[in-house]
Amino acid sequence: MTLAERVRLGILDASQALRLLAGGHRRHARNYMIAAPALRRGWTGSTFSVLPLSTGLPRCIEVEPTTSCTLKCLKCEHTHWHVPQRNMTHEEFLHIARQFPRLCGVSFAGSGNSLEQPEFIQMLEYCHERDLYTQFRAPLLFLTRKRAERIVQVGVDRIVMTIDAATRATYDALQPGSEFKRVIANASYLVECRCKAGAPVPELTFVFTVMGQNLGEMPQFLELVNDITIADTRSVRRVAFIPLLAFEQTQELAVTVPKSLIRETREKARRLGRFAVTFGGLGGRHRAASCRFWAVPFITVEGNYYPCRMMCGRNRRRQADKHVFGNLFQDDFREIWNSKEAAAFRFGLRRATPPELCRVVQCPRCAAAGDRAGDP
Repeated sequence: MTLAERVRLGILDASQALRLLAGGHRRHARNYMIAAPALRRGWTGSTFSVLPLSTGLPRCIEVEPTTSCTLKCLKCEHTHWHVPQRNMTHEEFLHIARQFPRLCGVSFAGSGNSLEQPEFIQMLEYCHERDLYTQFRAPLLFLTRKRAERIVQVGVDRIVMTIDAATRATYDALQPGSEFKRVIANASYLVECRCKAGAPVPELTFVFTVMGQNLGEMPQFLELVNDITIADTRSVRRVAFIPLLAFEQTQELAVTVPKSLIRETREKARRLGRFAVTFGGLGGRHRAASCRFWAVPFITVEGNYYPCRMMCGRNRRRQADKHVFGNLFQDDFREIWNSKEAAAFRFGLRRATPPELCRVVQCPRCAAAGDRAGDP
């Protein structure tokens, strides 16, 4: 992501917070400005994210509400799993959230489909009651009209959805079990619901994971997003092109993106207007010493604490499980956070060689761990 792209996203975040403030949502606006950049880029807007031995508790967390997903996307580690699937209960989520008294934001992420979690809407409602910045990642195949309307009502701030194609043929090939027309229709209806309600949220971030099969559809994808959001004549369309986080079973899908194609896509966005397009990880790497994502703990569906959700990505959850710092269903997070092991990990990020955990799981955000980084 270039400096110009980062600056523009920062301006968009500030504009959105001002809309919330103008609507009388003062606390929500404050939480938005703290959590939105932290959950997108690992920056918390304070010295907290810079001091590796800080003992103050994090103000943003990522939670995995489920590992259940009925789709069989070619790129996804979940397609190649052979472990029992589990849902986090609403009470378990409350137990986690209450351990963070200064919590500002929650991102629901992980390996499952949040919309397949039976109690997911209750979790969103709890976040709304606390005026927390809230976002979730999910394919919108299972988004019913009733759920779409409720999501707008509870004030979810951002929904990150991956489509990965601009045409039905490519989409069907990459995401078996899904339905292209239904996903597009659901996304369009969600935009219509927000516009009818006159609500500033939820924002949609459209993610395009670049692979060999869809490489040529990057510029065309912007036209698809433009069609989906046609009812919204005010908001800026957010689109993130990211690299495939390949592992053994998906290596053949990986591809190098020509710089000429990135330039063509940027030019397409400029011509269409009102687009904020980023290319996270397609043009560079991060140093371990610049990592800030440790400031946003990732809590798995089993309650395990990882310093970053990428630790259990790329089909390496079993390796990461050997380095778990603690379990929030069994221990208090403050004790886990201030333990010698967790403090040593944070301090280790300041060294030339990344911590062992980053190397073991080959974190894609860390150049020293041997791969490219990227996140929408």
